[in-house]
Amino acid sequence: MHYHSLDNLRTTMMLMGLVLHAAGPYMEAAYLPDDPIANHPFFDMMFLFIHTFRMPAFFIMSGFFSALLVERRGVVTFVKNRANRILIPFLIGYFTINILIQAAYVYCFSNYTMAPVVKWFSTGTFLLPVITPTVHLWFLYFLLIFYVGVYVAVRIKGLKATLPGHTLSRWLVSGWAIPVWIAFSALFLWFMPGATFYTPSDLTPSPIILAGLGMYFVFGWLLFQQPHWLTSIQRPAWWLLLGGLVVFVIYAIMMLQISHNTALPTTYRVDLSALSATSTWLISFGLIGLFQRYLDQPSPLSRYLAQSSYWVYIIHLLICTYVQIWLMPVAWTAFGKFAVGLAITFALSLISYDLFVRDTVVGQVLNGRRATPIWRMVLQLRRSTADTPLFLTKVRQLFR
Repeated sequence: MHYHSLDNLRTTMMLMGLVLHAAGPYMEAAYLPDDPIANHPFFDMMFLFIHTFRMPAFFIMSGFFSALLVERRGVVTFVKNRANRILIPFLIGYFTINILIQAAYVYCFSNYTMAPVVKWFSTGTFLLPVITPTVHLWFLYFLLIFYVGVYVAVRIKGLKATLPGHTLSRWLVSGWAIPVWIAFSALFLWFMPGATFYTPSDLTPSPIILAGLGMYFVFGWLLFQQPHWLTSIQRPAWWLLLGGLVVFVIYAIMMLQISHNTALPTTYRVDLSALSATSTWLISFGLIGLFQRYLDQPSPLSRYLAQSSYWVYIIHLLICTYVQIWLMPVAWTAFGKFAVGLAITFALSLISYDLFVRDTVVGQVLNGRRATPIWRMVLQLRRSTADTPLFLTKVRQLFR
């Protein structure tokens, strides 16, 4: 059985990273590369909103598909699969794409001069982990840590994907357990500035962040054991999403009352943590239910996006950062720069995937198999179809 809804949700959460990073320079809060002439508070709120649920929902999907892979193929195949699809891309991206992104940041920090960038490379400081953090690939690093935990649990304890047992997992994946998950999340978020998990970017992540995000991975693992929950959550999905949005609005209003990145009073910490955790879980549950209800059918377009999203996410920040630097002197509004930057980044990322990844060994590593590029499929259709209306009909069928 293929869970198209959850695959589509995972793809959506991955691609939402493009929206976040495209908005970063135009926030009023500091973000590299910071655009000094184009800022708007709208992007701060949009960033906070997406950041509240995107990675928790993604880790839920990761836990679910990890349990599925262990159950169907065993832990040995699971380790080999994750090493190929997560470890290798992380290591290559860490020492190539991340370094080029950091070069752009050095350029910004150096008042947009190249001499410090040249020195940064020539002295070899770009290889130091403290200088070259994981940046946007931090989630791959976290996944590798979670996978080690899965391997240890399965091998030492002799457990399968049914860990920790059907009875306990049935209760933990139920409406009765929602307050428990929210309470535990709030406990971890209490330690976070602004009561939201900040993005860790070094090789020694905070145990609080690791455990807090790992909780969503564990829930996804448990969810695999209770597939009936995917059906039962469809009916209240809209109400769950609406409830999460209302709670987030209250949370955002409280955030506006305090300064960014400052120590919060104890009362604010408790309230913000509870509100943030509640909105995160309710929105995540609502999205799972809605995707299960409306997007559980396969299509060529959804398959293409699912296959391309991994590469698009890996390469997008490199493209996005340099496009934002290029747009910096342009006297446009923050909204105009955001729209143009996002469009160019997404287009170039997809083009690079279709031309250099989809039908290469890179695509095989990322997706487990090679696939025919879209441009080649269109050319083949054009050669085999002389009638233009018939050709256009067949092209539309590719994305139906």
